[in-house]
Amino acid sequence: MILPKQLLLLTVFITVCLFHHNAQAHKVWIFAVVEEGEIVGETGFGGGRVPKNVAVTVYDDVSAELLNTVNTDEQGRFRLKIPEDAQQRCHGLRLVINVGDGHRGEWSLEADQYPGCAAPKIASDSHPVSAPEEPGVDRQEIQRLVDKAVEEKLAPIRRRLAEEKNRSPGLSEILGGLGFIFGLAALAAFLKSKKKQ
Repeated sequence: MILPKQLLLLTVFITVCLFHHNAQAHKVWIFAVVEEGEIVGETGFGGGRVPKNVAVTVYDDVSAELLNTVNTDEQGRFRLKIPEDAQQRCHGLRLVINVGDGHRGEWSLEADQYPGCAAPKIASDSHPVSAPEEPGVDRQEIQRLVDKAVEEKLAPIRRRLAEEKNRSPGLSEILGGLGFIFGLAALAAFLKSKKKQ
C-alpha cells in the first residue's frame, strides 16, 4: 500500500521530470560553417522549432570584441561575411544566439576554415614531389574547388554533430531513469522491511 507521504514524493518527482523535459525542448542550438568566404549558419530548438528573426552576435574569440550582428530568417538560418578583423588576424569567432528567458546557444568557428588562414602544414623529412606545371591549370582555383567540395560534404556531418550535442533525452532514457529510481526505492523498502523482522 502506498502511503500519503510516498504518494506525495512520487508526484513531486514525476512533476520535476516533466518540467525538466519541457525545459530541454526549449534549449536553443546554433551551428555555422564557412562557405565561399561567408559564414552560413542554422539555429533551432531542441523540440524541432526554429527561432525566427532572432539576433546572432559574432565575437572575436581572442579579444571577445563584438564584431557583427545578424538576424535569423524565417527558417532559423543566417548568412554574413567573415569579419575582416578576424580574417586578417586569423582569429576564431564565437557566435551567440540569445532568445531570452535564459535560452542561449553558442558555436565556435575556428579560423582555419577561413580562406587564407589554413592550419600550418607539418614539415616532413621527405622531399615533396612537384607535379609538372601545365598551361591553364591554376593551383589556387583547384584548391578552392577542392575546399568547397570537402566543405559541402562535411557540412551535414557538422550539422548532425551540433544537433546530437544538444539532443534532449528521449522517452526510452526517461523511462529507463524512472525504472532505475523505482528499482532503488523498491530495494530500499525491501531492506527496511527485512530490518523490522
